[in-house]
Amino acid sequence: MQNVLSEGIGRKVNLHRVRLSSNLILSFLFLRVSVIFGMTVYNNLASSTSLLLIGNFYSELVLILRCSEFTLYSGLVLAIYQELIDAVTAVISELESIHFKMWSQRRVPLQRIATLQQLHLLLWKTQRDIERNFERSLVMVLLKYFIDISVLPYWAYLNRIYVDNVPMQLWCTTEESGKLLEICIPCWICTRCDHLQRKFRSLFHGISVDRRNEQLNTALLRISAQLGQETCQLRIGGLVKVNNEMLGKFLFGVVSYIFICVQFRITYNLKVLEGETEVTVALSLLKQNHTM
Repeated sequence: MQNVLSEGIGRKVNLHRVRLSSNLILSFLFLRVSVIFGMTVYNNLASSTSLLLIGNFYSELVLILRCSEFTLYSGLVLAIYQELIDAVTAVISELESIHFKMWSQRRVPLQRIATLQQLHLLLWKTQRDIERNFERSLVMVLLKYFIDISVLPYWAYLNRIYVDNVPMQLWCTTEESGKLLEICIPCWICTRCDHLQRKFRSLFHGISVDRRNEQLNTALLRISAQLGQETCQLRIGGLVKVNNEMLGKFLFGVVSYIFICVQFRITYNLKVLEGETEVTVALSLLKQNHTM
């Protein structure tokens, strides 16, 4: 794609933008691994379940690396979309500036529109390759995170009431925050990609110069048809689109399960308290009958 962009349109890829997005994602990965490693060491010193903590650290590390890999690919797709927006803006400006010039000069933007169509097709194929790469693993990661994010607040609630174990509460808090960020970041990136794709399509629809040119109309019709059919949206297992809408449904399900678990626990405690009261009353009555 970099070669097509440079040879067909004459633009170089902004590597600084690509490095910036990649470095931010890798920095978050390093911070996430450092936090979970520190909490593992802290809980290992405060408790005797060292083998369980080491096993949990290994499993969490595998999931974090896989989720961060998907986030990194999503960030690269976002950077490519930004390059496409800059390229199509330059092509439209060139098309408007040579409106009254000779046909040999006006053919260049038409060729570049075909190049943009080719780039969009390459990007679409790249995203399908990313989906196939994460077809099963991302589904399992999402299910695991849904269970963990739902259970961790409930577990911290029980720990606060019955045991008041501060290291375990810190573990639940850091894990909950880290997993939420791991879900939110790729959803935001994919939503941003969808917004840029709509902007990419609207830029072609807004071209009003030289619309009597049949070749220009044909080129715009072709790329518009491609943009309408081959939408560049990442899906989880080919089922769920990764965007802010999915994030909202995910968080709604998590909050619902947390309230259900807490309500169930409160009801259970009330029933236990009622049972203990009934037993106490029955024992007191037996003692009174025995004394009489």
